[in-house]
Amino acid sequence: MLTEKLVKYYRQVANIFCWAFLIIATLSGAGTGYERWGFMGLIIGGCGGLLLAFILELFIIPPIMVLFEINDKLDTFRRQ
Repeated sequence: MLTEKLVKYYRQVANIFCWAFLIIATLSGAGTGYERWGFMGLIIGGCGGLLLAFILELFIIPPIMVLFEINDKLDTFRRQ
């Protein structure tokens, strides 16, 4: 039952996770940059954290989305 709900609402969960991860990484990078280099580090650290989080999401999320798409297609095939 839980796995069916997870498959059904995975896109929304992944979208919320991605945005939360980007925001947390940006704030974390900005905080670290500000502690080390002041105001300029705030900007550079925030951009660096955002870029790093985006690259990590770029390699992790799409393969998982493809697997869930395959699962959806197989489910519709099984029901026929």
